[in-house]
Amino acid sequence: MLKILAMHPGHKVSRDRLIECLWPGVDQKHGRDRLKVAVYSLRQLLGHGELVEHAEDAYALRAGAVLLDVEMFEWFVTDGIRHARGQRPDLAAASLGDALRLYRGDFLEEDAYEEW
Repeated sequence: MLKILAMHPGHKVSRDRLIECLWPGVDQKHGRDRLKVAVYSLRQLLGHGELVEHAEDAYALRAGAVLLDVEMFEWFVTDGIRHARGQRPDLAAASLGDALRLYRGDFLEEDAYEEW
């Protein structure tokens, strides 16, 4: 569940979409029961109940509450390109070096064949 919500930081993911991704083919009642347990467990794991928001039958990670490495990676790359275009190779190299230090492989490569 955390991976799914992290793929959409600050955006709501519907309850039905979460259930379908996590337990394909399960009936709605059992899916909702399982989702309640998963949400409770995730809130306990994160240690801050307010990080997982619920509204309008959807869930989201609270925008700005979690810093994701993929967002940092994208920021460093963008910053590096900006500096390169601005004829600042020293700053470009520093930003792109920071991006490389964050890179650990393809995004969610362990889930490459998941449908979500």
